[in-house]
Amino acid sequence: MECTVRFANGTTEDFATIQAASASLLESYPDGVIYDAGGDDHDADDTDGRYEIRNGRAAMAWACEADSANDDGAKSIAEIVVEVR
Repeated sequence: MECTVRFANGTTEDFATIQAASASLLESYPDGVIYDAGGDDHDADDTDGRYEIRNGRAAMAWACEADSANDDGAKSIAEIVVEVR
């Protein structure tokens, strides 16, 4: 499923799959954490690859676990979004 990463600094990057977007984020932020819209975490060892998508948002990413704790997204580095059809 094609998706776009919207970075907190306003830039965007397109990816062929949500998994590719997640892998790229985790490569750039080795201590990063990614949670899908259902609250499940995803990391480099994710073998399932399934993401819950709500209102076009597939996931949010933070630079580290501490930043994600009790955060509504204000400290996130990016969100992964898909076009809902």
